[in-house]
Amino acid sequence: MISTGHKGYVQLAERSGYYKKLNVLAIKEGELIRYDPLNEEIEVNLIEDDVEREETPSMGYYAMFEYENGFRKTLYWSKKKMLAHAEKYSQAFKRNGGAKSLELLEQGKIPENEMWKYSSFWFKDFDGMAMKTMLRQLISKWGIMSIDLQTALDKDMSVIHEDGSAEYVENEQEEEDVVAEQELREVSEEDQDSEPVQAVHTEIAGQKTDGQMSMEEAFFSQA
Repeated sequence: MISTGHKGYVQLAERSGYYKKLNVLAIKEGELIRYDPLNEEIEVNLIEDDVEREETPSMGYYAMFEYENGFRKTLYWSKKKMLAHAEKYSQAFKRNGGAKSLELLEQGKIPENEMWKYSSFWFKDFDGMAMKTMLRQLISKWGIMSIDLQTALDKDMSVIHEDGSAEYVENEQEEEDVVAEQELREVSEEDQDSEPVQAVHTEIAGQKTDGQMSMEEAFFSQA
């Protein structure tokens, strides 16, 4: 099971040649001054010390892109909205307590013998999953996607075989398999909610590795 991270999405999009700027950022507590959704303008005061900023809890997430022709689009979600999104699309996250469990996990209040329940990516790296979600929402609804980027979005969290086919985990899983179920259902259901975008064709030669490969690996093998 291989997932394209938010940095992989950024690099795939930038290599399409359409994007002048593309960025996503976790906004920390105390940094947001205002976000105007009508004019899509954000004002922040970022924490300058990297260590202090890393240790400060996130309060929201911001993503933006600008085309070479000047067209610009931005998106901001509060952490509360992102938590609701995760609980809607991630059965593993919701089943194991969702936002309440994440808060306890971040506070170190989950007993060691129960940690196995929280191996979902939403528990392990909430900010990483949130930033990837922001890029998926932004690009799939308003961005231009190459075939490679569209394929990465479609097949994220699936196993890619030699012939390019994707093997998805069955929805009905035992409790110990809920992580795979969660991620795959999130991708398929979230994409159904997104507006269709016309893809621009580019060709990537596949790379065989023990009968399986990820789209990201195939792409960067050509770099």
